[in-house]
Amino acid sequence: MQMLVIGFFAMTAFTMGKADRYAEKADGAGISRLLIITLIVRSLLYALVAFVTVYFGEHAAQWIDENTPKVLLEGLGIGAKMVPAIGFAMLLKIMWSKEVAGVFFIGFVMTTYLKLPIMAVAILGASAAALYFFFSGNNKNSSQQNEDFEDGI
Repeated sequence: MQMLVIGFFAMTAFTMGKADRYAEKADGAGISRLLIITLIVRSLLYALVAFVTVYFGEHAAQWIDENTPKVLLEGLGIGAKMVPAIGFAMLLKIMWSKEVAGVFFIGFVMTTYLKLPIMAVAILGASAAALYFFFSGNNKNSSQQNEDFEDGI
């Protein structure tokens, strides 16, 4: 199934150019149509796989798995392993600045060398951001008024 999804995403990559043209024209309806069409096609792909698996049974799915060319499976496997790296590179291209460079490298060291899970790094990062926010003085109300101490609350 994952192989089909990756293939589907590769085949629908051309829609990004069309979405960009719709965005330049501020055509929200066009973008919505494009998204709905791709979601319908993807849903039909899922339905087709589910139907074929149920109708023909486990033996047909096993036959397809065994007779799929290994070169195709290896190529899709390599492509699937590249997707997170490409996504991270795109994220860095958008967010990169001198101010956050150190944070990215700290997170990289924590996951790569200290072998911390991504969730642990995310929680530590969110905690550090909250501490910075509360102790840097950026948490003041816009009115800058101090409230009185009332009834112990």
